[in-house]
Amino acid sequence: MHPLDRLRLAEAVAEHDRPLAEHVFHGTRPAWPRAVAVRFQAALALAESGTAVADGAVDLMPGQALPIVEATVDGQRGVFIVDTGAPHSALSRRWCVDRGLAWNGAVSHPVDDGAGTRIPAEAVRLGHVAAGGQARDVPAVVFDFPPGLAVAGILSPLDVFGGRPVRLDLRARRLVVGEATGDAGAGLPFTAPLHWRGGVPLVAARVAGRPGFLMVDSGAGGVVLCRAYARISGLHTPQATTTMSAAGALAVGVGLRAGIAVGGSAEVQADIALKPCRTVGPAAPVLALDGLLGVGWLGGRILDFSRDRLSLGFDERVPAA
Repeated sequence: MHPLDRLRLAEAVAEHDRPLAEHVFHGTRPAWPRAVAVRFQAALALAESGTAVADGAVDLMPGQALPIVEATVDGQRGVFIVDTGAPHSALSRRWCVDRGLAWNGAVSHPVDDGAGTRIPAEAVRLGHVAAGGQARDVPAVVFDFPPGLAVAGILSPLDVFGGRPVRLDLRARRLVVGEATGDAGAGLPFTAPLHWRGGVPLVAARVAGRPGFLMVDSGAGGVVLCRAYARISGLHTPQATTTMSAAGALAVGVGLRAGIAVGGSAEVQADIALKPCRTVGPAAPVLALDGLLGVGWLGGRILDFSRDRLSLGFDERVPAA
């Protein structure tokens, strides 16, 4: 098991049983009650990323704020959001039912949305996924999407195409698997280390001059900061509104604009929203998640994720035409 997959497995069970998570991380297997074993089975179904079997590229759909592609899951074609901020791919339960998709061995595994709302879901392994590149034995979750989220699912390219470099080109509007060099950012002016928390990639950044760790989240429509981080940074938003998450409506604060810089990149002014983030509790990791770098910062850039998922290459942002 890849070290990142082992870390992801340990994190997946940490919320329920931290000593068990430590055993998982170190590769040992203690005796545990049946209830814990069921949770472990679900975590195991999601632990390892997919196995890429073919490289390729696909165009992003035009006229969409988020990167969206047509993809095929176990022979059924649908429209998927390309989300680097998703630890696993997710399928709409309604879409699966309509397409007659079902998987043996599905295990109950509730997931949390961006506000920490618990969503009933099942952990499954998909036989085959094609989205430019192709992969097999892909981890995913299935749950009820809200009515306003009219897609077949969410594609996590960093999880689906394990072991292959991934390029999300938001300038040429393409998702490329394997054709980009395995050295993230070769030919691009900036490279930043990726840090991992809860199966999602973070980069060190500065917002209004203050350091923090932000998720590289192509599935987010804008830049979002956690309220606690914004508060200690002296940032406030004057307006309240709602936006959509995978579970439904999410209350956010808007009306803030600040400069954001990653690595040695130039500072880019971006509109910023604030949301509550779960940062305490038994599963709270040492590495804080201070916010999300959505398309408000990512748009117009080329993003190269290395083969081992430990570095991100990118270039200067080019304003959308």
